[in-house]
Amino acid sequence: MHDLGTQFSAHLDRRLDDLTTLFADHMQAVQQRLDEIIVRLERIERSIGAAPTPTRQRHQLRAPVGDFVGREREIDRLTGALTAGANAAAICGVRGMGGIGKTELALVVANRLADRFPDGQIVVELFGASNPIAPEAALQAVIRAFAPQAKLPDDLPTLKQWYAAYLTGKRVLVLADDARDEAQVRPLLPPTGCALLVTS
Repeated sequence: MHDLGTQFSAHLDRRLDDLTTLFADHMQAVQQRLDEIIVRLERIERSIGAAPTPTRQRHQLRAPVGDFVGREREIDRLTGALTAGANAAAICGVRGMGGIGKTELALVVANRLADRFPDGQIVVELFGASNPIAPEAALQAVIRAFAPQAKLPDDLPTLKQWYAAYLTGKRVLVLADDARDEAQVRPLLPPTGCALLVTS
């Protein structure tokens, strides 16, 4: 009986040693996997968070040409519509033939409203009359104003999510100049509190 008990005890010790080794190996693999995940998350945080954005990257309006005069009625209507309420996104458009001053009119309005949208006035050149850019590129242009070093996705649904995430809770005016059609502009519809001014 004594020998049997000794053998059983030795066998049990060996099994415990095996289990301990197996558990240690498993925990080492788990820890290695966790370390890899942490490294990936840190990379994502660095790419999304990026460096602090210089103010000029979020305030892109130029002054309108010096000889732009008149249009006070249109200016008043646009400024009123873009500041009508804070519980929804404001969206306005200026449409007409090329060369009649749509861009300058939009710039006059946007400059007058700059103080109402202190978190950013972003200008997106859509080149609708010549070489239209894709909606994805338009969204990326706005996002880069807030995260210039971020590695941006390429697909439209994800870019729309990023666009909304960066603008939500802010007061931002987006001036989309020279739009080709609704399909090019619709992804730029901003969240509540922001405004979109389109020329076409």
